Amino acid sequence: MIPSITLPTLLFVFLSYLGLGIFHIQAQALVPVPAGCVSGVYFHDHIINGGGSLTRQPDRANCKEQCHVTGFKYAYFRKESRKCFCTSSDRKAPPSNQQVEGIDTEGRCKDKHASIDYMASAYHFDRCYDTVPGATSRKKEVNNIEQCLDYCHGPGSDYDSWVVSLIPSGKKYMCKCFASNALGKEVTNCGPKDAYRYYK
Repeated sequence: MIPSITLPTLLFVFLSYLGLGIFHIQAQALVPVPAGCVSGVYFHDHIINGGGSLTRQPDRANCKEQCHVTGFKYAYFRKESRKCFCTSSDRKAPPSNQQVEGIDTEGRCKDKHASIDYMASAYHFDRCYDTVPGATSRKKEVNNIEQCLDYCHGPGSDYDSWVVSLIPSGKKYMCKCFASNALGKEVTNCGPKDAYRYYK
């Protein structure tokens, strides 16, 4: 005899499956992305003073892993001193005029400088360009990468953008959201005047 399955049981199974599916999608969606470089002086004087966790790590990858497993949003790493600072405070996100020139198009920094990675992005990082041209669906000035990616990502599918461009501008950042697959123009080393391109 096949046991009967009640409606509450079916409903519980369905909701559990749905919840696991949503969790899986969100977990898959959030990835670390580079957000620039700051000087070693700024890192030591303004970043590592409280509001986070300071450890020594052998490299940037281990620093990001440390910040990820401990649940922080930002990972700062300075190779010269091997200092890794994890924080979730957007007050630690540097104003754009503190950004310094990187060493390649993929967001790597000089050993004496400190890299910045945002750990909870719904977008992937492409590389840096002179510009990302094209018609934007929305744009505004923001204080940090987190505000930009949240602004372009939602709420709702009507506002969700395929491509995001983040450009240091004065003490803020110009955030541009693109509904289409806007391509970058003229690949360049990531720096204080360049467009960081992120995509879905």
